[in-house]
Amino acid sequence: MKPTLFPHYQSASDIDQTILKQTFMARYQFLTIREAHQMLRISKSKLYDMLRAGKIKAYKIGSRTIIPLQSIEAYQLEEWKASFK
Repeated sequence: MKPTLFPHYQSASDIDQTILKQTFMARYQFLTIREAHQMLRISKSKLYDMLRAGKIKAYKIGSRTIIPLQSIEAYQLEEWKASFK
């Protein structure tokens, strides 16, 4: 049996889709709800509360919510600045 470079992928189209997704995510730096709440170490419901309050910006694409990493970094910077007041 010939070894493959990507043994966990089923077909070339799976590889293409994964590369496309990684390229998009690396270039534009978007996070899913799950990634964002894990990064911030808060619950999903707390993250949704912050989104509703406008503390963090998010975008809807169909039923999917994506959050720019820059928005999370801006929120963290504001919280850090507020801790010195």
